[in-house]
Amino acid sequence: MPGEIPVDEGRVIEQPPQRKRLLEALNVVDQGLADMYDGATRMIDDPDFPDCLSLGAHAMRELMEKLPKVFDVPAGQNFSLRNRIDGLQKAVEKARNQSSCSTSDGWIGEIDPPLAELLQEVETLLADRERDWVSRGEADRGLMKRLEPGPIRRTERLSASEVEL
Repeated sequence: MPGEIPVDEGRVIEQPPQRKRLLEALNVVDQGLADMYDGATRMIDDPDFPDCLSLGAHAMRELMEKLPKVFDVPAGQNFSLRNRIDGLQKAVEKARNQSSCSTSDGWIGEIDPPLAELLQEVETLLADRERDWVSRGEADRGLMKRLEPGPIRRTERLSASEVEL
């Protein structure tokens, strides 16, 4: 039965109330997501299941990947760190190769156009990160708030503790 964890000799262990509430909310919205969550938590809680923690964690990542398709939550970063770091690397290489400020002993002298371009790239990268970066914890807390039934909202402290199940 969903929400219960089967153990030896027909006994069951009740899931914690936070998990039950999340499972119930997912059941209302999308049965497939609810099944994924139920399966992942059962896997994690079954010490007899080989490699239960890493497989359960993988199942949870799969679930988190699918949640934005059903809920209005950030689907990840608008900020692509890899692409931005690649661009920053190119700007650094260009500045080192073309700037008169670049020496074997480091950077010296007045800022010339290649160095100014590098500094602008760094400033843009940091501004974009500040504007667009959403931590996984923030995204998870936003999802939990959307899953809350009714008009009464839990405190930030309680919401934060529920995200770290």
